[in-house]
Amino acid sequence: MESSEIITNKEFIAHHEVANAILKHEECPKIQKKKINNLIDAFGEIYTLIEKLENDHLSRAEFRRTLTRSINELTRFDFIKNMKTIGLNDYEIAVLVYVIWNVLSGSNGVDVERLIKEIYGAPSERMNFIQDLKQGDNDLTKHELLEVVPSRFLNDIELLPTHGLASKLKDNGIKMEIHKTKRSNIIEPSSIGEKNLFYNPSESNQISSVRSMMEDENYLALMERLGSKNLPTSMNILLYGAPGTGKTESVFQLARMSGREIMKVEISQTKSMWFGESEKIIKKVFTDYAEYSKSSDKTPILFFNEADAILGNRSELTGSSAARQTENTIQNILLEELENFKGIFFATTNFANNLDKAFERRFLFKVEFNKPSIESRTMIWMNKLSFLNENDAHILAQQFDLSGGQIENIVRKSEIDFILNGEEVPLDKLIVFCQEECITGSRNRQSIGF
Repeated sequence: MESSEIITNKEFIAHHEVANAILKHEECPKIQKKKINNLIDAFGEIYTLIEKLENDHLSRAEFRRTLTRSINELTRFDFIKNMKTIGLNDYEIAVLVYVIWNVLSGSNGVDVERLIKEIYGAPSERMNFIQDLKQGDNDLTKHELLEVVPSRFLNDIELLPTHGLASKLKDNGIKMEIHKTKRSNIIEPSSIGEKNLFYNPSESNQISSVRSMMEDENYLALMERLGSKNLPTSMNILLYGAPGTGKTESVFQLARMSGREIMKVEISQTKSMWFGESEKIIKKVFTDYAEYSKSSDKTPILFFNEADAILGNRSELTGSSAARQTENTIQNILLEELENFKGIFFATTNFANNLDKAFERRFLFKVEFNKPSIESRTMIWMNKLSFLNENDAHILAQQFDLSGGQIENIVRKSEIDFILNGEEVPLDKLIVFCQEECITGSRNRQSIGF
């Protein structure tokens, strides 16, 4: 079909009305069956059967027989023929058409729980179908035709068309507009507040290189050049070091400055209580990222925060428990995904010494974050507490070996003190705050001349 013949969402409404008209007159025994001339008509034929089922005008058995007969007749259309070829059964095609029809009618996510109840009579059949969809084991999700919207309850199921499906429909003359759905784990660069970060020289050089590469013009040129030389086009960066040294905040600030969204993954959420599901969740993270990237203006960042649990040394399988075997499987999946990854990936960890050697090669940049030097701490103190003079800031920096995160805690306490007492915190009280912050190791309570 020529591009000039592409049917848009607005033009689709007319077809929808025709289908409804057919439905309303279904009891008239001599209604002439509408001639099916194009794919929209074919979808309308299937959707009309679904509406009849939902409105109790067809029994489940009658629906199944009629659906099978209709789909066999409609395989003359390449799209439906291809759906059969890749392995979709008649009921999966019905679900797919139901989602397509509703999205073309103006819906975003489509709730298919009721339809599934109508198609699958036995509760076990319904639950198996829903679980296969959610776990990516159904051909509708395996072939990236539909994606599942995360739901709160086990039997809820809402589906969205993928950009891959939209592309297939466009090839067949149907234009489907997909509105990018903002997910709860997407962080917009505009929502990230600006923060000044102070690095030690060794960190600063590498972070500066990463920042330059993430500028869109440089990033696109780099991807083109690497691709032309058959080199991996991933940008995988590991930030490791002591807690509170600015690893997570660095990712946020790099995203803000480069105007890139962050898809943040909380590793604790991948440690599913259901055996075998964690591996599928990890795979789905990368599938979701690839799908989301297609609709993003700039390549987003996939961010694994505090990834110690899945980047550590792989356990020996001999005599291992099912849980340890699952963790090893997760790591093997992650290694495979990173090997074939296309995009920008950040991971942070506090325990680099436990990093599995197999992961080292997967990271282009490995930036170690140490506690700030005395000079860096002095700048942090002056930046955070503008009322401090350089001498007082240097005293705090010299006497207390604090991380940036620890200094920020003290700054917050000083803000609380200001609200309660109406004046800036004096140096001697800041020293007390510093001493209270150091609850492990040396508390550095040395006299400094007062």
